[in-house]
Amino acid sequence: MSGARRERPRTPWWTLRLRPSGRAGQSTLTLSPAGPDEPWRRLRGPLLTIVATMILGTLGYMLIEHWSFGDSAYMTLITLATIGYGEVKPLSDLGRIFTSVLILIGVAGLSYTFTTATGTLFEGHLTRQWERRRMEKRVAQLHEHYILCGYGRVGQQIARELLREGETLVVIDNDQHELDRASAAGIPIVNGNASEDDVLRAAGIERAKGLITAVSGDADNTFITISAHALRPDMPIVARVVRDDAAPKLRRAGASHVVSPYAIAGHQMAMLASRSATISALEHLHHDADDLLVEEIRIDTDSALAGLRLGEARGRVSSALVLFGLRRGGQMLAPPPDDLELLAGDIFAACGTRDQLRTLENACEGSR
Repeated sequence: MSGARRERPRTPWWTLRLRPSGRAGQSTLTLSPAGPDEPWRRLRGPLLTIVATMILGTLGYMLIEHWSFGDSAYMTLITLATIGYGEVKPLSDLGRIFTSVLILIGVAGLSYTFTTATGTLFEGHLTRQWERRRMEKRVAQLHEHYILCGYGRVGQQIARELLREGETLVVIDNDQHELDRASAAGIPIVNGNASEDDVLRAAGIERAKGLITAVSGDADNTFITISAHALRPDMPIVARVVRDDAAPKLRRAGASHVVSPYAIAGHQMAMLASRSATISALEHLHHDADDLLVEEIRIDTDSALAGLRLGEARGRVSSALVLFGLRRGGQMLAPPPDDLELLAGDIFAACGTRDQLRTLENACEGSR
């Protein structure tokens, strides 16, 4: 019916959630609070106690002394507040006993409320709540950013590299200590389980450039990959893997790239031992060289390079520019042949000076 009134769904105070435990095939069922914010949850009990005492006192005076609602509510208020004003009307013996009990309840309730409110303020609950709201506004303004799931040792190194490249990112973690470290580094944070859709949406997955999941368990990374790929099938996802046999599962779950930090570290150490000069030169080029840069540059649809042979395109840009490879779809051509016809969407992996790379960028962008 068009005129039917739709009811808003109620948010439960507590929810049961099935979370991956980090071990293959195992999950953990946890009971966690949901819905209202934490400061309100802490103050809910004291506030409800005061309201219930007000209602009880008002009804008590109305029944015992047969007073009006206004006189009963006023007498209850000044009694709970222990202001010391005189009685609204003379009290009966039963009314005095009721007032004495009401005073004891009121003093205990106000002390409970004051203690809880003070603890909430000085323990930082309100401060964290304000910080969380400020962070939500900051994340909502981000576009073309990366989402980093997990801020452990691997995640911290990933964040440093992304920041060094001038990229923006958001960190998702459920460890407050790691979140504090990310926040201290000036990185926007989202507290929660990255495998949950609402948490990914809070990190702006609809506007993100890519997602990197670097938590410590293969099961967690798989769940995160499944959730992220379901929300953004077109978004690149880089997943960390601990066990080699988990890599095919992550690819089937939607990961664009699967990386094993242990395998990379082993390969790097072996290469440093066997080809130290070459690896040292590459590391210098990547980290320390200011005159030479390595960049990825995409050919736009209206670029003048689209449709040309690679050899012809070299003549339009600097001949000193080094093209390591060319990515087309999921295939990497390294090195690309000179007779290769360039297409819109191809991505160059190029090395050169800033001026040389800027010339290539302008040629790939085409007319604007």
